[in-house]
Parts: sequence; C-alpha cells; structure tokens
Amino acid sequence: MEKLLSALNWIERQTHTRTNHAQMLVGREEGLFLRDFVLQNNCKHVLEIGTFTGYSLACLADGAKKLGFVGDINHCNSFHERYMGFTRALNKYGISFEKEICILNDDSEAYGSIDWFIAQLQAMPYRPDAFICANDFIAINLLMAVKKMNLCVPDDIKIAGFDGILQSEVVEPPLTTIKIPGKEIGRMAADMLMERMAKPEKPFVRIYVNTTPIFRSST
Repeated sequence: MEKLLSALNWIERQTHTRTNHAQMLVGREEGLFLRDFVLQNNCKHVLEIGTFTGYSLACLADGAKKLGFVGDINHCNSFHERYMGFTRALNKYGISFEKEICILNDDSEAYGSIDWFIAQLQAMPYRPDAFICANDFIAINLLMAVKKMNLCVPDDIKIAGFDGILQSEVVEPPLTTIKIPGKEIGRMAADMLMERMAKPEKPFVRIYVNTTPIFRSST
C-alpha cells in the first residue's frame, strides 16, 4: 500500500507541474499518448470462451447457431477487443455475424435497466441461442431480463460475461465469465509506476495479463 500511495502521489505531482512524464493506465487504453499500460488479454480468452475451451463447442453440440454480442464496443479499448475476439471466434467456426441479434447501443443507453433489455430483446427478429457480454454487469442485467420474460438460462438462452466480479458467483444461475486478476494487475501497475519514477526517460511499455475463463451454469 505504501508503494502504491507513493506512486500515486508522484503522478499527482507530475500532473500539477504539467511535465511530459508518462501516465500509467490499467485496463483501458485511450488515444495515442505516450504512457505505460497494463492491460488484460481480452481477445485471447474471449476466443477461448467463444471457441477454444469449449463454450461455443458446447453450444454447437447443443445445436446453437446464433450468437450475439452485448455492449458498447466503443466504450473503451477493452470492450472493443472483447468484441473483436467474439467476431474472430464466429469466423473460426464459420458462424455468421448477425448484428440484428446483438445489442451494441451507445453506453448512454440504459444498460442498467432490466426493462430496457427486455425491449431490446423483444425488438429482435428472432431469439439468439447465446449472448457474450462485454462485462459481468451487463451480463447480469441481461440475465435478469431474460428470466423476467419467463425464459430459462441456459436452456433457452446461454449468457456469458467478463471480469469475474463477485456478483457473477451469486446470481442465479451463476454466470460463466472471464476472471481478471485484479490484485496482480494492481501490483504490476504499482511496480511500473515506481520504475517510471526512478527512470522517467526509459522506453514505454505495454503489458498484457492473461485472464481465466470460469464456466458456470449460465452456459
């Protein structure tokens, strides 16, 4: 904690003095500014959850042919990478991307509203077999909307999220997700900040941290 506070104080000093030292970003990449990054490996495990470790294979074995993505893909780089992983997974198994069964609205929309999700689902020309969501918050609200429509998860629609938040374990049914190693990312970020303080002119770095698919009852 002392190391992290020291690093954060250093960032604040650099901001106030308007120097050209780089910032340290965790989990979100913005623009083309020079800075250090610690990013979760979004594409790799969206591919895994979609194809490589059995999620889409299981869906296909159960007859699933229609998969949709849920989330604003322009919200941040992480959401966009998860979406790209999703589309690559579809392409790998020859499944058509069908925008009409995706929910890609701008995040100014009410992603936190169950009734809003119900309206989006009812507007679809047909019901998808499975949804992959940009994060667990979206997935949990979508799951609740599906249940409110008297549909069964996973029998009628399979749902998977991303982040591995605590709520994903206790929602009913428990949510299939991809867990981000938050503590490890925090430690790495603090170490990188300390090194940047000691060597402000060193080359900037970008680190991708592997994530872990967790398969639960929602799929």
